[in-house]
Amino acid sequence: MKNTIGILILVIAFSFTTQAQKKHNRKQKGDFTLQQKVTLSVKKMTLELDLTEMQQLALTPILTQQFNDIRTQRKKIRKAREEMNNMDANKKYELANQLLDKRIAFRKKMKSVLNKEQFEKFTELHKKGLMGKKKRSMKNRVDRY
Repeated sequence: MKNTIGILILVIAFSFTTQAQKKHNRKQKGDFTLQQKVTLSVKKMTLELDLTEMQQLALTPILTQQFNDIRTQRKKIRKAREEMNNMDANKKYELANQLLDKRIAFRKKMKSVLNKEQFEKFTELHKKGLMGKKKRSMKNRVDRY
């Protein structure tokens, strides 16, 4: 009996420690300004896709707009989190549709800047989640809205 209680206390202490570390890591990720995030993303893309100077300059405003859209979308979601749970199917559909429209527009802009090989590699990296995003299924993303 003493052994099981000791093991249980050890497991609970370990789980609290890991949760505290996860919250700390999330906080560190948000320390960059918008311009710093854009610069880092452009540099990562340059390394992965071998972008030219002109392509880098063309991507900067596109990514700035994309990050702004993501930031405003997250703020809206945080404000209306309780409403989102009680939202009807039509409203969820509208939000998911808007999100997909923005993603399509972003993809078109990226396709106009990148050449064919770069765009193929870009889409491949996005599918794998290597461009700084977490890998999520479309079903999970739409269900959140």
